[in-house]
Amino acid sequence: MTRNLNFKEFGSGKQIIILHGLLGSLDNWVSIALKLSQNYKVTILDLPNHGRSYHSNTFSYYDMATSLNEFIKTKNIKEPTIIGHSMGGKLAMQYVELFPKIVSSLVIVDVCNRVYDTTRFNHVFEAIKKISSENIQSRNCLLYTSPSPRDLSTSRMPSSA
Repeated sequence: MTRNLNFKEFGSGKQIIILHGLLGSLDNWVSIALKLSQNYKVTILDLPNHGRSYHSNTFSYYDMATSLNEFIKTKNIKEPTIIGHSMGGKLAMQYVELFPKIVSSLVIVDVCNRVYDTTRFNHVFEAIKKISSENIQSRNCLLYTSPSPRDLSTSRMPSSA
């Protein structure tokens, strides 16, 4: 079953696919994609359960890798370089393990091939769950107002002594 992944493409030439990290989106990589697109065809994706791509009740690297493979086949992408950041890096490693003959090269950014504590972000997810979406009309409703420089200059900082 093919599920739609939201994507943007830039440039022409040898293919590069960029995979974002957890809670990220393709928008995190637009500036780098534009720079790389001067010499390559660059595709940036919203991974499953992120951004404007499909959302489901399951979340696994295997599922994401098979979705990525469907995307690569559907777009007829041949021998891409895959750049994966953080969670996208773990996905890239899973992808190459499952489909070793598809990728020409792999770039892993800010992650290593090890098992991480799966509860380390629980406090973030719990905080997100507590936000009531009832009164939120747009992202502007969620903007944080930082203190003014004057407020900062009058605040007492703990001494380091």
